[in-house]
Amino acid sequence: MGRNTWIACALALLSGLAGGAHASAQPPVPVEVTGATYTEYDARTGVWIIRGAPVVLTRGGTRVEAGTIRYESSTGAFASTGGVVVRHDALLLRAARAEGRLRDGYVLAQGEVVVTERRQDGEARLAADRVEVQLRERVLTATGRPTLSHRDARLSSERLEYDGRTETVTVAGGAELVVAGGSLRADRIEANLAEQTAEARGNVRFTGGDLAGEAPVARVDRRIEQATLTGGAVLRRGSDVLTAQTITIDLRTQRAVASGQPRLILGAPPAPRN
Repeated sequence: MGRNTWIACALALLSGLAGGAHASAQPPVPVEVTGATYTEYDARTGVWIIRGAPVVLTRGGTRVEAGTIRYESSTGAFASTGGVVVRHDALLLRAARAEGRLRDGYVLAQGEVVVTERRQDGEARLAADRVEVQLRERVLTATGRPTLSHRDARLSSERLEYDGRTETVTVAGGAELVVAGGSLRADRIEANLAEQTAEARGNVRFTGGDLAGEAPVARVDRRIEQATLTGGAVLRRGSDVLTAQTITIDLRTQRAVASGQPRLILGAPPAPRN
């Protein structure tokens, strides 16, 4: 029996033994190991140290590739370093190091993390210093300058949360959305990738061409290339100031339409700097 085959069988056996009472109710999912050039096993702790170029751990639809992987048989926990790649369905994660639990589908990746997801409407790409992922639920949290790019839009902040079940992205703390024709800055921005819409709340600032706006709430619809400022909006263009309850801006033409007690001041003094 080849070395790699023996490793795969041993890990599968240990995985089954660790299943305990659940093993009789539901057969455990084996862990397959390929690409190993060095293996070390500690029978007291049930820990494997496996190296390869790369070594690959596969459990069901999840695949972990790395230069070195530490695998704990009793819990299914792993820690990997050296060109780490995690694959699960349409999700691909790359990082300097990652750890997690294969049985739970949990991964914590750190060090220049890049996560991509294949989508029908174009690839979504996330870059951050630290990313936590629940693979089965397609839920992730990113910190450390996370930036998400999708088609012609870019979201960035101090913290980013993505829920693949609803296809929503929430960014908070210095949140910024950049789209063709303009950008939004706010305390919090929530975007829906499927609907190509985003809503910003709290200290909203809009810029686009020679327009600069402020409002409590703003909404962007990328399908019709439109931004709407609501809740008492102010829009400046040079020395001209437009105020209204709602101001709608065409991002392609920079044309603005105001409704709800609109007021226009031509040649207004410049706004005070914060």
